[in-house]
Amino acid sequence: MQDKKSYINRIKCERIIIMWLIILLSGCFGKKDLTFHLLFKTSTPPVEINTSVIMKGLKIGYVKEITMKDMYFDVEVVIYSKFKNQMKKDCQFITKRSGPLGLWGEKYIEVIPSKSQNTPLIKNGEEIYIEE
Repeated sequence: MQDKKSYINRIKCERIIIMWLIILLSGCFGKKDLTFHLLFKTSTPPVEINTSVIMKGLKIGYVKEITMKDMYFDVEVVIYSKFKNQMKKDCQFITKRSGPLGLWGEKYIEVIPSKSQNTPLIKNGEEIYIEE
């Protein structure tokens, strides 16, 4: 009887260990998105919440929140973890529209990547001032 209980307990422990290994190996831990602030000095909000952030035609993030900070619209941007190593301090951020000639259509933020290899990365919580 004792052997049967210890066998069942061992099986339970092995299942728990296997589940933890699967979770760890699947990358659920350690994947953190990059969040920073773009500060636009415009008379109206440049974009809306959930606006896409696009680089080279790929959606790499979205606008999480928009608030006012002094004379600027503070646009909180989230960049997906697999693209955060491409977000360098000298990237350019431009608001555009997806329609013909940019006259109508959905707004989005286009990221023009850095051409320099030595430029430092944007850090979480960093503020970047945009003059349009």
